[in-house]
Amino acid sequence: ELLAGYYRSLGFFQARVGYRIDYDTTGKWITLTFVIYEGIRFKVRNVAVMGNKYHDESELGQLLKMSGGEFFNEDKMMRDVRSIKDLYGAQGFVFVDVQPEPRYLEEPGMIDIVYRVEEGDRYRAGDIRVHIEGDSSHTKHTVALNYLGRVRPGSIIDMRELQRAERRLAASGIFATQQTGGAPPSIEVKPPDQEGTKMR
Repeated sequence: ELLAGYYRSLGFFQARVGYRIDYDTTGKWITLTFVIYEGIRFKVRNVAVMGNKYHDESELGQLLKMSGGEFFNEDKMMRDVRSIKDLYGAQGFVFVDVQPEPRYLEEPGMIDIVYRVEEGDRYRAGDIRVHIEGDSSHTKHTVALNYLGRVRPGSIIDMRELQRAERRLAASGIFATQQTGGAPPSIEVKPPDQEGTKMR
């Protein structure tokens, strides 16, 4: 399965992997041979983005590593997904969803890649609440809030900044998670009907 997945990630979508077992004369040892049918390696004809409204396609196209004329590469495709999500996430589109769709064409060995974007709503930070688990916490909530950087109530939520804040909290050593076996500090963002932004 790993071998087949590896081949498919490089555009060999028809790849099949089987195996053969041969015993030696003593019956104690075997030779395991993987038999691989690669098939055609698919190339990308066109790359497109659909569903986007806030950013136009030419702007998003500058982020994309996958381009027409090259062999399909799953790593590049997933990097493109992350790049699009990071762009939107930095501008308050907290729940943006990006789905890549390889589309097979009539021309043998060719596919189109379409990134479907569901932008969702753009959010500002509302209530920022600190929840410290444990029977008796001596840590003031303001100490945790100081690690948030530029994220303040009323500001456009920047998911990259929240991720950096989460790393700063984990590296601060304020919360002794290793000794207690607890989970590292995390920041959750919830829609307004689910109590806003919450830090744990």
